[in-house]
Amino acid sequence: MKRYFALATLALGFLGGAPALAQTPAKMTLTGVPPRQDAIFLSGNAWSVFASGTIDKDAAARLSAYIKSNDIPQGSQIFLNATDGDTPAAIALGKVIRDNDLSTYVGTQKAAGKRNSAPGQCLDACALAFMGGKFRYAPDKSRYGFRRAIAQDPT
Repeated sequence: MKRYFALATLALGFLGGAPALAQTPAKMTLTGVPPRQDAIFLSGNAWSVFASGTIDKDAAARLSAYIKSNDIPQGSQIFLNATDGDTPAAIALGKVIRDNDLSTYVGTQKAAGKRNSAPGQCLDACALAFMGGKFRYAPDKSRYGFRRAIAQDPT
């Protein structure tokens, strides 16, 4: 098995298919936009929370603390934009999303301080966190799914 891995790695290196080892992406960051006070009677008191970056082991705890410290109400929405992360951490993040009755979207913040979103990516571990949403949306031009699955050799 190791021989096949070595040959595949060598072949990818010659073909240019192996990505260069880059610095580790930043941990997941959270930004929230409260509802406009003059529009609460129309759209309610839901926040828009934007979560971007690598889903790290503390992402769920940070989201939970963020929700509590900002008194973000149930029924708010979270926009996920991540292409990398830790699988157990993503499952924990999905549980926090579900426990707080948030809807999930694939997207990123268009401009700082604005509720508007742009298409984003939610791949691999992020796709697991996405499933925690009460309602789930993947707008046009956003990417959602699993690129690969890796099974560990039990021997």
